[in-house]
Amino acid sequence: MGKYIADVLQRISVCFVILEIDSRRVDQLKIGGLPIIFGDASQPVILEAAHVEKANFLLVTTPATQVAQAVVRQAKKLHPDLHVVTRAHSFDQLKEFPDKGIYHVVQPKFETGLEFTRQALLHLDFPVDRIQQFTDDIRHERYRPLYDMQTEYKSVAQLQSSSRLFQLTWITLHPGSPLTGKTIGQSNT
Repeated sequence: MGKYIADVLQRISVCFVILEIDSRRVDQLKIGGLPIIFGDASQPVILEAAHVEKANFLLVTTPATQVAQAVVRQAKKLHPDLHVVTRAHSFDQLKEFPDKGIYHVVQPKFETGLEFTRQALLHLDFPVDRIQQFTDDIRHERYRPLYDMQTEYKSVAQLQSSSRLFQLTWITLHPGSPLTGKTIGQSNT
């Protein structure tokens, strides 16, 4: 999972560093030119080497709950205001995270199931706005502990999910086009 995230961050030129304890993965990631530190991210010395105290946010992608909690605990000691995104395997675990200073929790199985459902409904020709409302409602039910703890979280989540309602079509305008240099609103006149 971390490799996919790193590929996107590298592609859009966002500075990051990967902390990895598996030496085989470290070797593979180094070959790919990704910035990486070998070591246990739950150890303060590794977090300090990664300059976690200067980080904007921390993504904890390990599937091991106890390891994730240890990483978060140490990172929060070094940077108390750090926004942390991690994963949870159960809804019970989800309820524990807001108390530990987690900004957002992702449940991979739930998100995968929801995306499969969304795709099925799209292919069954359900209206896109109804599908979006349905998925938003389900997410809100499942992630309620986070929504309740952070008022801005709900607004941000709604903005992110609403982007799926837009359908964009790219049109190339030639230099002599009467639409060149106009906003969409101006081009209607």
